[in-house]
Amino acid sequence: MASRSLERNLRLIYVRAFAASASIGMSAPFAGLYVAKLGASSLQLGMLHSLSNLASTVLQPAWGYLADRVRRKKYLVFAGGLAASIALMLVTRLKTPSGLSRS
Repeated sequence: MASRSLERNLRLIYVRAFAASASIGMSAPFAGLYVAKLGASSLQLGMLHSLSNLASTVLQPAWGYLADRVRRKKYLVFAGGLAASIALMLVTRLKTPSGLSRS
């Protein structure tokens, strides 16, 4: 019985990981073009991609730890997706590349 449950959970994890990687892979090339069209320099473009990878690397263990401690993981996944969606919507409102660093 535990084996069937484990297989189901692994399938769900694989589908989720595929969907996340596919969506990032489809949008990442356009993020650079969008920021370049706003007038970003090569340095700013490099920092955009570097910082997104750094944030992912740093935050994944923290999210993993939190997911292990939270009983209702569905809400955690929903909150993460909602936060990412809101952040992407806010980025589309920028008029200049320096808008990312303004407070």
